[in-house]
Parts: sequence; C-alpha cells; structure tokens
Amino acid sequence: MQNEYDSMIVGRIKGGDRQAFDMLFDIYQKRVYNIALGLCKNEHDAMDVAQEAFLRIYKSIKTFREDSSLSTWIYRITVNAAYDFLRAQSKRSEVPIEMAQNVKAATTPEAVYEKMEKRQVVRAAIEKLNEEHKAVIILRDINGLSYSEIAQALSIEEGTVKSRLFRARAMLRKILDGTLE
Repeated sequence: MQNEYDSMIVGRIKGGDRQAFDMLFDIYQKRVYNIALGLCKNEHDAMDVAQEAFLRIYKSIKTFREDSSLSTWIYRITVNAAYDFLRAQSKRSEVPIEMAQNVKAATTPEAVYEKMEKRQVVRAAIEKLNEEHKAVIILRDINGLSYSEIAQALSIEEGTVKSRLFRARAMLRKILDGTLE
C-alpha cells in the first residue's frame, strides 16, 4: 500500500538515518500541525500535539509494519495524540481561550475582519459537534484527507466515515442556521 519513496524513507529511518527522519518531518509537519490545530482549537496546543505526535512517530517507526500507507499511520498517531491531549486538558478543566486564526491577505481591513468572523463562527459550530463528527469534518473538509485515509486513521469503515460526515455536515448546517444549539 505504500509508495516506494515512503518505503525508502521508512527503511532509512529504521536503519538509524537521522536525516531520513528530518525528511519525513519536512514532508508531514504542516499536515500534522493542521490536524492538531483542527482538533485542539489553538496554535500553542496544536504545536504541543504535533511535537508529541512526531515524538511518538520517532519512537515507534521501527514497529511500523508498512501494511498501510505511511501518511495514514502518521495521521492516526496525530489524532491519538490530540485526543490524549484533550482528555488530559478536560481532567484539568482548562478551556482554551483563543481560537487560532490563519487569515490570508485581504484587500481591506473590513474584509479581513469578515473572514476572521466567519471562521470563528464555523469553528464554534464545529466545536458543538461530538468528537466522532468533529474528527471527520476536520480530517475531510479542513485537511482534505480521502475517505479511505480517514477510515484508516480513525480505525473505522469507509462507509462509517461517509455516514458520519453526512450527519456532521447536516448538524453543522442546523447549528449555523440557528435551528440546533
């Protein structure tokens, strides 16, 4: 299931090549961070989760069996690291105050503000979803993973991904329309 380039990198890492791990980090760092950000709600927590995910990847890559794609394995570790972090956060009763913003340049300050406001509304709506629905929305609609990648990352069937995504989008529409709180 794995492509030759990924197999080469994994082989080199398993052989102790530190530069190969740096290559893997360069390839996946943005996606890992984005998944963590989508699940954790703020930049600082996302950085912590991404760092933890790469630490877990580094420690466990020698046991990677290569029967799934490297990217799917990495995304699964990231999701698990984020869930572990969120569980630890909830035990401490800490609630992140800020939602991270990644606003691209706009022509006017008003346009920037409007874009930020829309993102806050959508993020707040996503936060109202349960963890199952939130995860599929973030992995599919925000990070662009395929149904197959999501199914492998969450250890569920592809059909389950599709049905959860359908229900999550329907709930989001209701939340955004104000008919569901």
